[in-house]
Amino acid sequence: MKTDARAIMPRMADDDESENTAIVESSARARALATLDAAVADPRMLVDALMYVQERIPGFVVLPVRERRSMGNAAHLDPEFLETGIQAATVFRGLKQMMGRSGEELREDQDEIRRWDEVERHLRAITKGIADANLRRKHGLGEIILAFYGIMRALTADPAYSYLRPFYEEMQKIYIRTRGKQRATAKEGEPETS
Repeated sequence: MKTDARAIMPRMADDDESENTAIVESSARARALATLDAAVADPRMLVDALMYVQERIPGFVVLPVRERRSMGNAAHLDPEFLETGIQAATVFRGLKQMMGRSGEELREDQDEIRRWDEVERHLRAITKGIADANLRRKHGLGEIILAFYGIMRALTADPAYSYLRPFYEEMQKIYIRTRGKQRATAKEGEPETS
């Protein structure tokens, strides 16, 4: 069953909308959260919800590597240097005419950047948690399949289980092939000993 992300994450009320609309949407959010609390998240529902959120992130973009690298120096200034620059910009009245932004606007930009930095940290933590949970799932599945592979070896010796032989032989070829690749990769990464 596909869940509409809009039902989970209602849109934010505009400032000019009535107070009643904000109250209704706030209670809708509360109901949506209560629904989420009662159910385990489905991956498809999460993808839909993330796509819905992505569409509402101001300035959302995935930069090409070259452009990303070109922004490195200015985007990663020393925080003390940046703060002193903003303080100077705040007392200099001619900055808006020169650079198109006032010192107060630069301070607002800095505050917004800090809030988005917090969002980034939370999303990284969530992403790590999702990846680790999925690693556990993969590990559990892999352990069972490896154990069954070992069991199939014994079973295929019995004519009653001969129908498993093609599966076992195919798995054996794949296993030998992938283990050979893993060993070759490991040897390439080993430091040379003299």
